[in-house]
Amino acid sequence: MHFNSFLQFLNSFYIEEVESATRTNNRERIAARMVFNGDFEEDSNLNTDSNRRQAMRTARCVKMLGKGVVKVVHRCDAAKENNELDLSDCQLMQMPDAIYHLMRNTTLVSCSLADNVISKIPPKFPLSFTLLTELNMSNNRISVLPQEMSACTQLESVNISTNSFVVLPPVLLNLPALADRKSTRLNSSHARYL
Repeated sequence: MHFNSFLQFLNSFYIEEVESATRTNNRERIAARMVFNGDFEEDSNLNTDSNRRQAMRTARCVKMLGKGVVKVVHRCDAAKENNELDLSDCQLMQMPDAIYHLMRNTTLVSCSLADNVISKIPPKFPLSFTLLTELNMSNNRISVLPQEMSACTQLESVNISTNSFVVLPPVLLNLPALADRKSTRLNSSHARYL
């Protein structure tokens, strides 16, 4: 995996502690740029205490994000055995690109993205996992589904409850296996059209 891909993977996690730990003032931002860009010249406006605080914040962030990364990687490994990817409660803000790489030789039949803070499903997701029969996206912040979801023709069960949908996504009505089973679960307080 390339370093930039790894950074995008890390950035796909949402951890409130990381967000609060990374809040810095202007002086600390400048120090961090110097430290991470390799510019080690002394600046009379910056003291070592500030650099130390920034380094400690960065270490805390990496430690917290590291747990999330390890969790996702372990779940991807488990999915290779049972073809069911469970990324529920991983504090994801988006679908990490690394997932497509990790799961490239696995035929998924079930995927749970429940209990995250995902706001958008990228078109790449349904195009990469066209043989899904079950998809759980409940308890996220999703308001629209990509038209590429129509590629998941085997989809029999979709849970989109407790999201930001105002209407039932039209793309779900075009899925033959789903339309036959009428298995789309919606929380009526989050969608007004059924």
